[in-house]
Amino acid sequence: MKHDAVDTWIDGHRPRVLMAVPLYPFPVLGGLERQAHLLSVALLRQNVDVAVLSRKTRRSQPSRESVEGVPVTRMPHVASKTAAFLQSPLFVTLHLFRYANRYDVIHLHNVSWFGLWVILVAKLVRKPVLAKLPNVREWGLPALASGRLGPIKQMIFLSSDAIVAMSKESVAELSRAGYPPARTLEVTNGVEIDKSAEREPNMSGRIVVLFAGRLSPEKGVLDLLHAWQSVVCRVAGRDVVLRICGSGPQGDQISVLIAQLGLERSVEQMGHVADMPRALKNADIFVLPSYGEGNSNAILEAMAAGLPIVTTPVGGSPLLVGGAGERWLHAPGDRAGLADRLVALVNDDTARVALGEAMRARASLFDIDAVARRYLRAYQLLAQGQRHLVGSISASISHDQADADLCAD
Repeated sequence: MKHDAVDTWIDGHRPRVLMAVPLYPFPVLGGLERQAHLLSVALLRQNVDVAVLSRKTRRSQPSRESVEGVPVTRMPHVASKTAAFLQSPLFVTLHLFRYANRYDVIHLHNVSWFGLWVILVAKLVRKPVLAKLPNVREWGLPALASGRLGPIKQMIFLSSDAIVAMSKESVAELSRAGYPPARTLEVTNGVEIDKSAEREPNMSGRIVVLFAGRLSPEKGVLDLLHAWQSVVCRVAGRDVVLRICGSGPQGDQISVLIAQLGLERSVEQMGHVADMPRALKNADIFVLPSYGEGNSNAILEAMAAGLPIVTTPVGGSPLLVGGAGERWLHAPGDRAGLADRLVALVNDDTARVALGEAMRARASLFDIDAVARRYLRAYQLLAQGQRHLVGSISASISHDQADADLCAD
């Protein structure tokens, strides 16, 4: 594996990183926000000073708080979108200028206007920015470029000192946009690994298939329901249930479709689930028929819980599940293929358990502490003005490269 190790931090002090995350948990527990929090906590364990700049999701949220040891500062809550749009530049500017001496690098986790303004102000205070490209296709860089003021937004985003790409699709999007490969950090998301936990065998006889994610079109929940209608008919004699965990704009549409397809007895809408580890522990199969992903935190957490994964080959998902999970991938929108894979796992107890064990073993490749160490090396290079070396410490995120290189030191 190639990388140029950096052993000393600038000026000899502890690394200091500002995380810019528009919505930061708690209570926000989306994949992007959850990964930012996991990384922040992992960096704290490695003696890094981490702070977060975010926005309030509701008026009652504190302006300042510590979340599992991570100090968070939030801009005031305003109900009007126009007012919020105007407020963000002022708040970000004042905060970054006031506390510029408290951090060395800014890690941006989103490409919203909030994030773009962070990039612009960072240049004024002369702080390097590592920006994350969180998704691909129509939810990735092409979407940023094609929307309102797209060329300007893309230009600002690409002015980041380095950009994180979590899949080869993201790497290709950045390359097509002319971004230098030497400043592209290829690294996956990470997951906390509980090496002491053992998955208990399912003795109830009921097979629980679990979906977790935002209820929005790109997650393919409508495809899942149509496929599930076929699954229920083809596994007669097996007690099966589909649990849909999450909330979002398609919530009502999903409820209506469940009734139209006659699936009320075999589908449970769980809404927002605060204790996902317990939900995963009580499931037997994880399904995510998504049309676009960067690196799915939901897949990583399901793998760490020892669940077999049925998903689509988009973004970094093929890399996450590896060779053992390749057979269980289906094309986005392929409802028949999705149903076939679910039926096969429901009916074959041995295959289901074996695939779950393989996923649990593979999850260790994406240990969040190893991911944090790679980020730390990137921060060091950026703080020392060596952004042209960031690409040299990339992990292997190509599906056909050696698994042993993934997220390794």
